[in-house]
Amino acid sequence: GALISPTDPVAILAVLGSLGQLKDPALFSIIFGESVLNDAIGIVLFEVFEELDQTRATDDVWQLQVLSATGWFVVICICSVLLGFLVGLITAKVTQMWPVGAGATHYEVTVVFFASYGSYLLGEALNKLSDAPGPFSGIFCLFSATLVTSHYTMHNISREAKQTSNYGIKTVAWLAEAIIFFYLGVEILLAPLAGWDVGFILLVTILGFLAR
Repeated sequence: GALISPTDPVAILAVLGSLGQLKDPALFSIIFGESVLNDAIGIVLFEVFEELDQTRATDDVWQLQVLSATGWFVVICICSVLLGFLVGLITAKVTQMWPVGAGATHYEVTVVFFASYGSYLLGEALNKLSDAPGPFSGIFCLFSATLVTSHYTMHNISREAKQTSNYGIKTVAWLAEAIIFFYLGVEILLAPLAGWDVGFILLVTILGFLAR
């Protein structure tokens, strides 16, 4: 449910693109950003309540833990966003000090990719420092770091680096989406039907439509 209920940016943008309604870049950014944020919230909530379910507490204690998990979710959001902003500001400062047009396009592209994927790895790595879950989420760190990157870092690099980064990120995003859908299709065909709970699938589908 946490993965199905968030809106699907791929389907929405594909439909609007076929209708010729994506001429305004702001519309694309709003739809895509809102959808990605919903995905991030859904994944983090799933991880928080999955950790809560493993405690196997009684009903009274479980109700208190639900409130605690909700507060912990807010802490994760705040800490992750701050960490992502920090990584984004560092890369923006590095590119600001870097001389534009110095023949180092590959270095600039590397810094842009570090600001995004590096922030995700940093957030996940900080959670592994102790046995207890840490107050960071890699996907939230990535989301906030890319916000800073698009507003500051991309204005500090050369035109060649901007074009390379844009085409490179779009290519990687398209490949990732294609692999995910291919994997889901293969998994449905190869998964044993004996272990499927039809009632649960229908319930999740209905709840997913209502949540959307």
